Amino acid sequence: MKMNKNWFTWALLSAFFAGLTAVLAKVGVAHVNSNLATTIRTVVILIFAWSVASFTSRQPTSTIGGRTWVFLILSSVGALKANSRYGCELTSSSR
Repeated sequence: MKMNKNWFTWALLSAFFAGLTAVLAKVGVAHVNSNLATTIRTVVILIFAWSVASFTSRQPTSTIGGRTWVFLILSSVGALKANSRYGCELTSSSR
């Protein structure tokens, strides 16, 4: 049985870019308020994500059910809470 090893390549690339993101964020925002830096990165990601969704999606957002919206929003709030802990650590250590 031949297994597809393509996942390993994607995992390595993901790890590499995660590390690169951390290094660039630390070096690039040395003299910028961490909240402002996070806001700028979020806007860039938001534009990119909506672009990808707009050009590749075959499902209009109007077809997404209410229950799904609730869980998407709740998962976003959870991610924000997790990231806010990280942001506080950056703020306190950068002073």
